[in-house]
Amino acid sequence: MLVSIVVPVYKVEKYLRQCVDSILAQTYKNLEIILVDDGSPDGCPAIVDAYKEKDARVVVIHQANGGYGKAVNAGIARAHGEYVGIVESDDFIEPTMYEELVKAVQKTGADAARCSFFIHDGRSDYLWPEVVEFNHLDGQVIRPRDYLPVFYFHSAPWCYLYRRSLFPGISLSESKGASYQDVTLVAEVLLSVEAVAIVGKPLLHYRMEAGQASSCTSNGQGLMAIVDRYVELQAFMEAHGFMSPEYTTLLLRKSIQGVNWFYHRVAEDFRPAFFRRLAAFFTELAKVYGDTIAWETLSLQERLWLWTLLSGEYALSYPVLLQESENRELERKIVDTIVACLPDFVGTPLTRLFPPVEHHEGAVPVLMAADRNYIKYASVTLASVLAHASASRTYHFVLLVDFDFGIEDKVKMRALLAGHPNVFFSAVDVRRHFLYDYIRNLFVDRHLSLAAYYRFLAPYVCFGYGKCVYLDCDVAVCEDIATLHDTVMGQASVAGCRDYVVANRLGGMASESIAYLRTLGYTHEMDYVCSGVLLFNLRRMLSQNTSLRLLRASAAHRFIFHDQDALNFVCGDELLLLDDRWNFIMHENPGCYPVMAQQTCKALCLAQHGCFHFAGGDRKPWVMPHLGYAWIWWQAARLSPYYEELLQQLAYFCANSSRQSFVSPPDPGKPTCRRPLKYLLPYGFMCRYLKQRYGMVIDEPLMAYPGFFKRAKRMVKFSLPYGLVEAWKHADVATQVNGGSGIVSVFRRILRPRGK
Repeated sequence: MLVSIVVPVYKVEKYLRQCVDSILAQTYKNLEIILVDDGSPDGCPAIVDAYKEKDARVVVIHQANGGYGKAVNAGIARAHGEYVGIVESDDFIEPTMYEELVKAVQKTGADAARCSFFIHDGRSDYLWPEVVEFNHLDGQVIRPRDYLPVFYFHSAPWCYLYRRSLFPGISLSESKGASYQDVTLVAEVLLSVEAVAIVGKPLLHYRMEAGQASSCTSNGQGLMAIVDRYVELQAFMEAHGFMSPEYTTLLLRKSIQGVNWFYHRVAEDFRPAFFRRLAAFFTELAKVYGDTIAWETLSLQERLWLWTLLSGEYALSYPVLLQESENRELERKIVDTIVACLPDFVGTPLTRLFPPVEHHEGAVPVLMAADRNYIKYASVTLASVLAHASASRTYHFVLLVDFDFGIEDKVKMRALLAGHPNVFFSAVDVRRHFLYDYIRNLFVDRHLSLAAYYRFLAPYVCFGYGKCVYLDCDVAVCEDIATLHDTVMGQASVAGCRDYVVANRLGGMASESIAYLRTLGYTHEMDYVCSGVLLFNLRRMLSQNTSLRLLRASAAHRFIFHDQDALNFVCGDELLLLDDRWNFIMHENPGCYPVMAQQTCKALCLAQHGCFHFAGGDRKPWVMPHLGYAWIWWQAARLSPYYEELLQQLAYFCANSSRQSFVSPPDPGKPTCRRPLKYLLPYGFMCRYLKQRYGMVIDEPLMAYPGFFKRAKRMVKFSLPYGLVEAWKHADVATQVNGGSGIVSVFRRILRPRGK
């Protein structure tokens, strides 16, 4: 069986030889190789003539420059083979490509066969995710009209082998100077054939090098070309009777997919004109096919995209609007539309600009963020959540990353989730998210990284849910996180636990932070929350435009604690304080909290669970396992698929650290501080002191109790030593945690030096 291969040639002198040599080296020898010189001004005409002299299978056509479409059509018209292939002259192919495609059509009798392709960046080859998905169809015979998803794969016309009898009923546009003539070719082929045989292997190398010449986007004619191609597809479908709802919806969605990918390649000066052209095209589609399009099948993203276009506002789509527009009124209108559409969201895959997170009805979403260095610590936090998850609830872990989440990471996460059928996992690469442009230039220093800001994306990544929990990667969860998720938030946008260190300016950086926030008009310092464990009211944040406000504040100011300061500054009036047990920060410095308050809080956390947060720069349990309650973190680490790596890292740190005091536990016989005499002071005095100094209310005021006898009883309590009353209040908890029994033993423990 003769196969004709058409190669359109124009200004590709650098790559042409590699392309033609790869065709000549095919293991399938019964080929006709048609090189169409489209008036190329460089050395290409001489090169193709040399190949004609070298191999009798090569046919050369020289013609005046007429464009890509005219060159391909001329080659197909000259072809004699039963099947035809197209190879672009800057690509190259694997030796077995046409042998495998020919075997596929001979075995199945299909009118076309298609393989997969590599992206070649000049140094190496890699696969797009959608190509990997396509490869799963290997060996199948697809009937396109019964399997419409095949239309949404990358068109890749150079990966096909076509039955020549399909032409000239199908041909490429010959408008000189226009671009993307091949965009609609595959769609028309799929509509015309009964079956396509799939070879799910990458057999072609599609060149996408930096600086490589690309399709024309610098003038008006090239700019409008992509829209013209879909107008041609519309005409083809009308001429051949493809007017039922599934096909009109297909035309609409494929047009959205194509032009949305194309938008960022358009020169900025031409975007207004391009927008007007798009608006006219989609307005006409909606007018002509409005009664037949299956609107309910469109994703939320596609609906918002169309709404923006049809409203006549200058913005391509909601994602692009947030990058390009300064129209705040329009932003609010679109945000309101998002909120209105939320109940309709069903989790369908979205376009490239909006990374999808599938919505699972009734699930508890848990959001985390990690760069490559923190992925193993994130797995420990997830393991701690799983260890306390209820079998009667559904959970959805969403991990925001800024690296390629590869096969190895996916396998380890699957191992972590094994045995938990009620748990779903999604990894979202924020680099593909439309808000990443805001983040990548934000201020970072010390041990913090850009990942600290990723939590601000919560409303846009998880907008299918009403609320979501956010956890830092240095948190160990000791209770079912669904309990936190079920907290009633009312009109609050964000809920978190008070950070006593910053609120009370205990330390230089904490004082700096509050002082700087005060210069900006911040007045909620006693309600300052830690951002390590948060509960987001997603719908409220969308309606209040909270994410954009947070990102703009972070860009405008150099906050001391970065995202945390921004969160408190922007959401000061919209914060809800959670029970302290949900974010107990493991500070080793006893000056951070009143000693008794810290001891009591630790006891309560251990008894009532909650979250232990190992905050700070380098004082982490994975490098300092002797720190207080680090064993809680290591208990969860044993469940992580990265456990061996964590042990190896710890051994390396201990062997190479010059800070021996960090890796060697302190002498247990040496007291680190002595119990202050304030535990012998009256309880009422200490209640007032703690409220004024630390903002901690540990009891109601005496006069809050009506009746003489009740006040007298409270007065006796307020006159007793502070330490004795605290010991009485928490005797049961302290006994469980520290051993011993009775109030006296607890009171003795309070008064004796620490460490003894």
